Order: sequence, then structure tokens, then C-alpha cells
Amino acid sequence: MRKVNKTYLSIAAVLFAVCAAAVLLLQRFAPVYTWPAVAVCGVFAVALTIAAVLPHQWLSRCVQMYANRLDTKNRDVLRAFPMPSVMLSDSGEILFHNELFLSQVVGGDKDVVGCMIQELCSGLSVQELDKHSVLDIQCGEKKLTVYASPVPAEDGGGYMLYFCDNTSLKNIAAEYTATRPVVLYLCIDNLEEATRDLRDGDRARICGQVETLLEDWLSAYDGVLQKSGADRFVAVTVNKHLTTMTKNRFEILDTIRKAFPETDGGITLSVGVGQGKTLNECSQMARGALEMALGRGGDQVAIKTVNGYDFYGGQSRGVERRTKVRTRMVANSLLELIRGSEQVMIMGHRLSDLDCLGSGAALAVLARGLGKPAYVVVRSAATMAGQIIRRYQEAGIKDLFVEPEEAVERVGNNMLLIVTDTHSISMLEAPDFYESAARVVVIDHHRRMVNYIQDAVLTYHEPSSSSACELVAELIPYMTQDKPGRMEAEALLSGIMLDTRNFVMRTGVRTFEAAAYLRGLGADTVSVKKMFAESLDMYRLKNDLVAQAKLYKQTAITSSTENLSNRRAAAAQAADDLLSVHGVRASFVLCPIGREINISARSFGEINVQLIMESLGGGGHQTMAATQLPDLTVQEVEKQLKKAIDAYLAENETD
Repeated sequence: MRKVNKTYLSIAAVLFAVCAAAVLLLQRFAPVYTWPAVAVCGVFAVALTIAAVLPHQWLSRCVQMYANRLDTKNRDVLRAFPMPSVMLSDSGEILFHNELFLSQVVGGDKDVVGCMIQELCSGLSVQELDKHSVLDIQCGEKKLTVYASPVPAEDGGGYMLYFCDNTSLKNIAAEYTATRPVVLYLCIDNLEEATRDLRDGDRARICGQVETLLEDWLSAYDGVLQKSGADRFVAVTVNKHLTTMTKNRFEILDTIRKAFPETDGGITLSVGVGQGKTLNECSQMARGALEMALGRGGDQVAIKTVNGYDFYGGQSRGVERRTKVRTRMVANSLLELIRGSEQVMIMGHRLSDLDCLGSGAALAVLARGLGKPAYVVVRSAATMAGQIIRRYQEAGIKDLFVEPEEAVERVGNNMLLIVTDTHSISMLEAPDFYESAARVVVIDHHRRMVNYIQDAVLTYHEPSSSSACELVAELIPYMTQDKPGRMEAEALLSGIMLDTRNFVMRTGVRTFEAAAYLRGLGADTVSVKKMFAESLDMYRLKNDLVAQAKLYKQTAITSSTENLSNRRAAAAQAADDLLSVHGVRASFVLCPIGREINISARSFGEINVQLIMESLGGGGHQTMAATQLPDLTVQEVEKQLKKAIDAYLAENETD
């Protein structure tokens, strides 16, 4: 109502000024019209006065009607009520208030009858009162709790509000939350590898500088740092400083990464942060968070809370830290598990590829060589590695690959399930079949995702490895004296070549050692290359996808509205080819597959496509990732993808 009055007053002032100017002009240039103009101005003045007075009269009648509905006793009770009280209309206009509302909430003695409640108390509106009967608001520096009681419609409708000033209590609660302990586990990812070729004095100097940088960083946040190993540290701070760290996006990651250019590949830091109710719970969460950060390739911060994980960083490639000792230990453990099982099932991810089926087939043949029934669970109608299935069928081994429905019928009491080329439950070929397994082994090379398999009896997870086939090729010599056959060697080599793009991406020393081992087993590179052969129709489709690509902020995006359920490989190949375009740092191919929209993402490492795909519910590697989005159109998915790219570049790109 007060807004209406202000509007009327503004209009009146403008019209009065216009009329006054008109009268002066008429008096000078046309005196005969002066008095008629004065009469017109008088009529306007009377009309505006009535318009300004009537709302006040209407408001007075409303207040009087409300007061008349209360007897003398009730009016006295409301005025003497020990809490600030306000009567609102159904539109949020103040109709009545007691003195405590003025003194304790508004902070003055001005008349606020007719004001809208949201003008005095931010966050308090009729819309919120319709949803909640109790609201926490802030008026100036005061923190209040509002209790709302609706007034029946037969009594005019509206709300009765009661205010409770609990500023002191809420400040204490906020301070309690801000000072809750937070535990950080810090690990130098590659200190030994980066300083291997340096002199002892230089190595000691770098170690001291790293510790100094960490101490300076923690001291800025009132934290305490304690060294717990050659490359491990434990720190404790409080929640309010963790909030500041996250706002600064843990600048220590960049500081450590850029501080030692003289080392081989630089030094990177991984941090696990735990927030719990007790110090022991914080420590356990921090340990799990550090394991998650290292499993995702390092050079990042993982924060674990009761609600899940948050990640920061992750811009560097994984450091190869595997040793032959760990490989031998994993091989011995896996061998004992296979021998102690009555049956072995191997399963990979949905839309299985050469790496998935190549590693699975080699493990199945190895288990059969140990005298155990072994099968690879795969949907043959939804695989991109049909060449491997056909090869074994042509060789007379037709029962090596089974459908998930058939595998369920063959499940025994003491079955061992080996999951290869994935560690995510949601990505499994048959999640229901996984639930029926008593014991699970995981062999994977992808960066760890949040929904990973946690109850595995054995996990061989190496993000620095090029492929699952490389991991299996290293395990085989320690598990059997019998050399794998040529088909297994070629299946493993095909998986390595697929995930490294013919030994271009994510290759380490161990990758070439595994390839040399497989070549020594008789793997023919020409025969492996034929497994990548494509039909003319597939070749045309891939070229069409490349031709339709558009550049978006140094990335290439292309899409197809045609369902590619039977030609999924074309999307991945088109994404690879788009990286050869000058100026393209990452490529994304969108296409319908069944009822989902699939995104194949590729990069050379400058842009971490894993982080972009994770924001859309997918995952993968820094240079190779994917996701599937159901119940959306290609256009809608493309909009979401562009938003994800924008968010990634805004958070991670630096000049």
C-alpha cells in the first residue's frame, strides 16, 4: 500500500510540474487559455488527492475490521504478548503489530502498518509462508526464527507471525560448526621418481622445500602439519579454513607443481580431506579420500563427507609407480582365489570394447588352463569387440562367451567374479549378476569414480597403466608356467593398441614391455590391425561425423541423430580423428544408442575430459572418457555438454 501511495505522489509531482510549466507558457504566449488551464490543473489535483486518500481510508477500515473482530481482552493479549507479533494480510501486508515488533525486530518506532513484510525482513514472503510454518530469517544483524499461523479465510485470511530472537544461539552454533576439526592426509605423488636422477644433496633440498611449502600453506590456515613418512604428511585444521581452501581451489596444488621444474616431470601433490563427527572418523574419511585421489591419478584433492566426495585439481597425468613386486603379489593372490573357486566368471563394462573382452578372454582361458570352468559374460549384440568373439567361435571355442541371462543359470555356490576394465557398479555389463557373486576381483586402469566396487576381495587398480590388457599381460607370467596362445596374445595386444591409440597416448615403459612380451608369444601386429578394420558403411559414417563437427572454445563437437546401436565404434573413431584438426584440444561426439545419448570424449591431455564427463554422470581417463544420458534429445545433451565445458574451463583453465 505504501508503494501505491509513493507511486501516486510521484505521478502527482510530475503532473503538477507539467501543469505549472503549461500555465506559464500559456500566460506568455496565449493568455486567453490561461484560466482554463488552471481549471484543468485543479481537477487533476482533486483527483490525485482522492486517489491518495482512499487507500489510507481502506487500510484504516481493514485494521479497524481486524480490531473489531477481537474483544478487548484479546486485543490486550496481543499487545502484551511477550514475543514480537505481526498480523499480515493474504498478500503479505502488515495490518497489525505489537510494540515489541518495532523495538526488537524493526529497531525503531516508525509506523510500518501498510508495509510489505519482505521490505523489513529479507527472506520472509507469502510464498515462503505457504510452504513453511517455521522460518529462519535475518533482519539486519539479528537472526530470528519466525513461527507462522494462518488466519482462517472467514476471518479475512492472512497470517499471524511470532518472532523469536535467537541471534546469540545461532552465532554459537555457527562458531561450533566453523571450528569442527578437519583432517588432511597429504602425499607427494612422485617424489622418489622425480628425484631419482638427482644428487643426494639436491634430493634433500627438494624434500625440505616441499615440507616448507606445505608448512607455510597450512600455517596460513592455522593448521598443524606432521610428517608421517618420506612422502606423507598429516595435517589438522578447522572447518572454516577448509571453506577458504575450497574457495581458493587448494592453490597448494599449483604451487607444488610449478615449484620444481628441474625435476623429471615435476612434483605433484595429492590430498585427502575428511570431515566427520570425531577425530577418528575424520581420520578414516581422510584416508579413504586420499586413496580416492590417488586412484584418480593424483595431483588433486578429494574431500570426503557423509554426503559423498568433492574433487579439486586433477590436471596432471597419472604417475607410473607400479613395481614388479606388487604385480607378483596380486598374481599370487588371484591364483589362490581361482584355485579356491569352483567356477570363474569374467565380466566387463557395458558396450564392451577390445580392451574389455581381450583381457576377459585371456583370463578365462588362463582359468580353464587351471582346471576351472570359466566364462566371459557379455551381451554379444551390444559389443564393439565382436571380432574377438568371432575369432574364438571360428577356432571352435564357442562356449567361452555367454549372455548374462545364461550366466545366471550357470552360477555355482563358490563362484569367483573377475571384473575387468571397469570398477564402477553402474557401468557393469550386468549389475544384477554382480549382486549374486559372493567374491569379486577388480582389475582396472581407469581413474577411480565415486561409485566404485568397495567389497572386492582383491583390487588391482592402476590408473597409470594404459589398459586392462596391459595389467593382465603382466599378471599371466606369475600365474602359470604355460605360455598363452597366439589368440590370447593378439586379443591382449589389440586392447593395448586400442587404449593407447597405437602407442601414442598414455604409454609408459611397462606398456612397451607388455607389448614386447605379447609379441614374443606370437602376436602378429598385422593380424591385430585387421581387428580394427571397418566396413565401407562405417568409414562413411565416421567421415560424416567429422564433416559435421563445429568448433566450440577450442573443442570440436559433432552429433548424429541416427541411432548407432550397431555402429558404436564410428563415434569413438570420429572423436579420435577430430583431434588431428589444428587448434582442437578436445573432441566430443554425440549419438543416440538405444534409448540413451552417448558422448565419446577424447583429448591429448590439455583438457581433462574425465572431469567433464564426470559432471555429466560418466567417467574414464584424462584423455578418453564417455557418458550416457537417458531420456534426452541430442540437442538437450549438447546444451548440457557446453555448460559442462564452460564450467570446466572457468574452474581449471589459467593463462
